[in-house]
Amino acid sequence: MLRQEYGKIRQSCTFHPLGENSFVADKNKRSETGSDSKAEQRLKSFENRLDSLDDELGRVRSLKASARVQNRRGTAMGMAFRLVTELVAGLAVGGFLGWWIDKWLGTMPLFLLIFFALGAAAGILNVIRVAKSMQTGVDDGDDTAK
Repeated sequence: MLRQEYGKIRQSCTFHPLGENSFVADKNKRSETGSDSKAEQRLKSFENRLDSLDDELGRVRSLKASARVQNRRGTAMGMAFRLVTELVAGLAVGGFLGWWIDKWLGTMPLFLLIFFALGAAAGILNVIRVAKSMQTGVDDGDDTAK
């Protein structure tokens, strides 16, 4: 007998996360504690807080998405500057070494041209190496030519 009554009560009630007794009667029936209006107010308050939280989460997600787009653009620009720097550094170092050796030995244009060409080749090889690592998405962090 007790089991049958428990089954009827259980079928007529639904779980309510904010109710005092953890159970609130269905909409058509009154609860035995008489706190339907209080429970309904709590439920409405809870739903309002959930809606505001959902709105806030949507706003934060949209901000994150726009930050990701900005980050990608910044990363691409940084990699472009890195490629240019690699090429210019190779040319500058090669040209300076050639000029210094020519000045030291007194053979003015010979070593300048040789080392400028070697610097250009080193710069181009570094650009190719960095471009390959950009394609695979792996940056080894090593700035020396391989």
